[in-house]
Amino acid sequence: MEKLVITGGTPLKGVTYINGAKNAAVAILPATLLIDGFCTIENIPNISDIRLYIDILKSFGAKIEWIRKTYYYS
Repeated sequence: MEKLVITGGTPLKGVTYINGAKNAAVAILPATLLIDGFCTIENIPNISDIRLYIDILKSFGAKIEWIRKTYYYS
């Protein structure tokens, strides 16, 4: 298993694009507890596993707002 070790005094910031798969979301959601500030995650599937993770994060004090956007394609 690979790991990433980051040392230094500069806070991490940036944007990354990851597909909306459940397996990606269940890894990303708990990682949001590691930041100090706001985190916007888009393209998260609205399934029971994800809703359970959100409930767990809320029990840790996270403030989460689920914004539903509907996209129409022609």
